[in-house]
Amino acid sequence: MSRGRRNAWAAALVVVAALVVIRNLSGLATAPLGAYVDETSIGYNAWAISTHAVDEHGAHLPLYFTAFGEYKNPVYIYTLSALLRVLPLTVTTIRLPAAIFGLLTCVFIALIAWRRSRSLPITLLALALAGLTPWLTVESRLGFEVISMVAALSAALWCLCIAQDGGRFGWYVAAGCLLAVAVFAYSTGRVAVALLAPALCVAEYRRAQRLLR
Repeated sequence: MSRGRRNAWAAALVVVAALVVIRNLSGLATAPLGAYVDETSIGYNAWAISTHAVDEHGAHLPLYFTAFGEYKNPVYIYTLSALLRVLPLTVTTIRLPAAIFGLLTCVFIALIAWRRSRSLPITLLALALAGLTPWLTVESRLGFEVISMVAALSAALWCLCIAQDGGRFGWYVAAGCLLAVAVFAYSTGRVAVALLAPALCVAEYRRAQRLLR
């Protein structure tokens, strides 16, 4: 690829990345309008943790949060509680971690595409597809916990890509730690990791065998 075409693809990648950032961060309080009951519960628990280190029932720094007869997962709430140390409790603030986790998901997907292809067009396509995926678009603008699980899983796969490309063993450890975070990020993360981790171990074992031949 010529230098001019490479610069053009790089510029296009920057533009798409900027558009995804704008899409995720703009108008969080109004699109969608108002806060869902789950968002309100998450916001109140995060505020209580941030100000008094207890949840809505007075439990001190709980691992899971009891709310409306169910349990809320900790990763999103503790992330939001950190933001509430410097930001007011508003609908925008409640949804801000979702926007950030959504952006991180797009970034890690693009980074995986780059490491596997070393192609700017493919990386741009991966970023655009991630940014335009309807489900990811919606979850990046709602203060629900599930998007934190998706970000953790995508980050784990990125660390695994680095490890497979000759990175240090620490990258495998990082991938494992991120899979553990996904377990606590959302309830279905337990099932996802229970299925994904053995599959990755088998794939890595077969890959190691092929390299040793």
